[in-house]
Amino acid sequence: MKILKKITVKTVQGKALTRFDDESALGSERIVLTVYGRADKAEAGENALPSGDISQYTKFRGDFIAFPGNMGEGDKTRSGVMILPEVAGDLLAGSLARDDAVSVNFGFQIGIKKTDTPIGYEYFAVPLIEEAAEADPLAQIAKQVTAALPAPLPAPEKAKGKAAEKTTVSDK
Repeated sequence: MKILKKITVKTVQGKALTRFDDESALGSERIVLTVYGRADKAEAGENALPSGDISQYTKFRGDFIAFPGNMGEGDKTRSGVMILPEVAGDLLAGSLARDDAVSVNFGFQIGIKKTDTPIGYEYFAVPLIEEAAEADPLAQIAKQVTAALPAPLPAPEKAKGKAAEKTTVSDK
């Protein structure tokens, strides 16, 4: 296991992570990072890019383990600092911002999807453990909404085979 100053997609996966071969179709996806751990604190930060634009990020402090790609596909890395793509980082930061949150246990697979944007890809995240989903306020609201809805009506049975006959009503 390697111990890194910080876990990011780039420090674990390297620069080649965002490249798709020319034959990859738009919408092609692949997992570039599996990460899990306990986040204790979220800190906002920003970097000045060479273009003059400002890049904002959220740095997490806690205890984290990451693998390139799927879990077990490469060297395990560990760190007390982590920066995730916004798609996962914003959810984790929101969970930590709750009044009762001291720390949040989480697990994500971070992937990229080929797009026709200038950079050629976008990130997506897949939550891996139930506690991360439980910390999501929308998941809690969804449970309440689902419980308040009436039970769905049973689906009508479909006729089976040629032996089933259609019933029609006609006026005589």
